[in-house]
Amino acid sequence: MTADSTAFARRLYLLAAVFGLATLAALTVDLPVCRYWLTEELPTGARKELHRMLAFCEVFAHGYGVALIGLTIFVLDQENRRRLFRVVMCVVASGLSADAIKLLVGRTRPHAFDLSSGVTHTFIGWLPILNMDNWRDSRIQSFPSGHTAAAVGLAIALSWLYPRGRWLFACFALLAALQRIDCGAHFVSDTCGGAAVACVVAGICIDPRLFGRWFDRVEKPRLV
Repeated sequence: MTADSTAFARRLYLLAAVFGLATLAALTVDLPVCRYWLTEELPTGARKELHRMLAFCEVFAHGYGVALIGLTIFVLDQENRRRLFRVVMCVVASGLSADAIKLLVGRTRPHAFDLSSGVTHTFIGWLPILNMDNWRDSRIQSFPSGHTAAAVGLAIALSWLYPRGRWLFACFALLAALQRIDCGAHFVSDTCGGAAVACVVAGICIDPRLFGRWFDRVEKPRLV
């Protein structure tokens, strides 16, 4: 599995670069997308059902959802129980890494921002953590999306574990990212940034040249 894991990790690093470029490109559409998504009047029934569907999809990016998926693997797939710790670490480390970046880059969330202003005004500066009045203010912790990072980290880990489901897991992560835009918590570029973070972190956890080597050692079946 080492050779396969090395190739998988390399693809993740390439994907991280793609998402990084997408983050920059998405800055040009952040405000138009949010203006349309948050203010455009859709038929009442369609808007309600879309919002409800995406709200349910947040579970793929939430700790409870991750716990239930992990429990399902533990109960149904005895062969992969020993790899569960790596799956959890891909999710947790991705989410925490995104949260750490939030403390370095201050950005106002869409629901707290005047969408008639320019996109550059969404950024309030570096190291907002240094301001004791700001560091706990979630309204300025938009970039990158921690939920998206966790969802993409989970999708990557599950794709590594169950390759046949990779497109299904990718769709789940995409829906979770759309939910963050739908509720006004993040811009498109925030979700792309979160995905880039997850690709790097999950790659490090899977790459046998990096932390993957330690996980491989821990996951080896013990001889009885």
